[in-house]
Amino acid sequence: MNRARSLAQAAGADLLDTAPVMFDLVSVDGILVYANAWEERSLGFPVGALAGKRFDLIYPREARDVLLRLFDDGAGAVAENRRLVVRRQDRRVLDVNASINGYTDPAHGPCLRVVKFPLDETLQKLRRLEQENEVLGSIVTTARDATYCIEFLEPVDLTAPEHEVVRQVFANKCVWRYCNEAMSRLYRLPLGDDLNQHDVREVFMRNPENEAFVRQLLANGFQVDGALSRDHRYDGVDVMIENDVRARIEDGYLIQFWGVVRDLAERQKRERELEMRASAALDLLGAIPNPLLVVDVNGRIEGGNAAIEGAFGRSLDEVLGADVERIVHFATPVAELLRSLHEGHGTRTLEGSVRQPGGQRQLCQVTMATVDDDATTSRTVFTFHLPRRSEPRPAEQRNRPEADA
Repeated sequence: MNRARSLAQAAGADLLDTAPVMFDLVSVDGILVYANAWEERSLGFPVGALAGKRFDLIYPREARDVLLRLFDDGAGAVAENRRLVVRRQDRRVLDVNASINGYTDPAHGPCLRVVKFPLDETLQKLRRLEQENEVLGSIVTTARDATYCIEFLEPVDLTAPEHEVVRQVFANKCVWRYCNEAMSRLYRLPLGDDLNQHDVREVFMRNPENEAFVRQLLANGFQVDGALSRDHRYDGVDVMIENDVRARIEDGYLIQFWGVVRDLAERQKRERELEMRASAALDLLGAIPNPLLVVDVNGRIEGGNAAIEGAFGRSLDEVLGADVERIVHFATPVAELLRSLHEGHGTRTLEGSVRQPGGQRQLCQVTMATVDDDATTSRTVFTFHLPRRSEPRPAEQRNRPEADA
């Protein structure tokens, strides 16, 4: 009887040692009590090399923390499933799924039995998708633009007549997905409230403007930029909203549509402010007596003032879009000067010469100053200081014939 039990135990040990899974036994003091031959070979160690070694030989810190927490929680016979990273002898790491449970070893006391399987390609793809989803979720949540998704729990039949599609969009059960904080601010939700927990119809209700919005989406295959809807804010105000929309459609059914939204009134207000600022800037340029050119980072002329025509003999329309080196010449190439300015030397005054339409050159001083545009230094203003025409000497004035009385 004892001999039969011994043979059975030996057979069981051999089966465990050669089974195509990685298995080890970790003691509470961090010793690898046992590791089967499959694990040792899979991790690049000689057979028999792991037993008695510290578990940090194959378990990086994150994996060790998982095992130690299970010890602290009093891991029992019921297996815990975890994703772990183990380290090979060549220091490369291997992602594994692990099944872990408690075991009391007669010689080493409380231990953990750890059975591990390398993640197959499908599970690795799933893990990457989870990581990418986490990153994308963070990007959406923190974005300044208001973004949303409406998911239809009752998909909309897009093969139905237009009036029926419109009806279903406003009647079929749907929920918000992925609305970010900017959406909550746009629709004036109380601080800390989450639009995803609210009814879609509280904001996107049926009205003539929104029916026209849906018809526009339908006519364009739910791929539209700048479509207008009339939405309801939580402060009781209806607002015109500009939508960039895309959709998920399967077998002729609308499952989701999502997009970026902008308050049209706010946008128009910003546009008016920009127009006023641009008009004021043009007025300022026109009032400057010195000829002035605005040049982009590539040396192309983007703007100028009226003094250009009198000083250079060219209209502003003639020089717009031209390379500034067609107008002014320096000892140093303009590209090098612009690069120096954009690298931190914000203002410089240099001697140069202006090419006149007839081919002659006029000496002048040019002050170049970089301009910040939306926190990106991208333009340079060239201000020309031309020499004044010589005044006639007093003797010349005396010798001039008197004007007829």
